[in-house]
Amino acid sequence: MRDSDLVSECVATHDADAALIERVLETLTEGNLLSDGRFVDEFVRSRIARGRGPLRIRADLEGRGIADEVIDAALTHPASFWLERLHVVREKKFGSTVPADRADWGRQARFLAQRGFPADLIYRSLDAAE
Repeated sequence: MRDSDLVSECVATHDADAALIERVLETLTEGNLLSDGRFVDEFVRSRIARGRGPLRIRADLEGRGIADEVIDAALTHPASFWLERLHVVREKKFGSTVPADRADWGRQARFLAQRGFPADLIYRSLDAAE
């Protein structure tokens, strides 16, 4: 959900005039006090800190109605950045030990995929660990 939609929904519950809400939102947007770009930047930063990958972050933003262009601009990190983040998330969950067998490899791969990391990075990371 976009910032302006969220504010509109919140204010509308208090029986405010729709025209007034629209004017206030327009003023906030013009003053750059209500910005989808700022929201997306902060959202991406917080999700990266929580150990989420680019696929999960993109899906979460799309679910909130953010435009693809804004999402693309926010997720411009190179593959090496995401690979480093993947290593951090993997080590936090499983430690520095390598997968002992294919079952363990699969368990780690599924965990990382659920976190939103692309398959090619997961394969690269886990195959290099073996």
